[in-house]
Amino acid sequence: GGGGGTMVLRVLVLVAKGADECDVGSFCSILSYPGLKDAQHKLDVYTCGVSTTVKCAWTLRVTPDVQAAAAQPANYDALCVCGGVPDRGYFDDAYSAAFGGVITRFFNAGKLIGATGNGVLA
Repeated sequence: GGGGGTMVLRVLVLVAKGADECDVGSFCSILSYPGLKDAQHKLDVYTCGVSTTVKCAWTLRVTPDVQAAAAQPANYDALCVCGGVPDRGYFDDAYSAAFGGVITRFFNAGKLIGATGNGVLA
């Protein structure tokens, strides 16, 4: 109904070991950019990983807001999968059951899924 309230869209950003910092930064900062929001729309961005600290390809470390095993599609509107650098361990996480399980749950729930680079291979 037209109650005039704010619509909050919740986006989960899935980050693997060896993720490209540019991908992580793009998803997390661009989606959080104030210019994308107005009085009727708000985007909340959350990170997700298979470990308590995810070391990206170079220097960035991410402390996920939610662990992959606990990520439930009902709590989010969309999933973003970051690409990464293979020789920095990207596919160790990206091809893991926990990482793939997040993608499968979102797909089965009919959620919007976006990916950058080789994140489409996960």
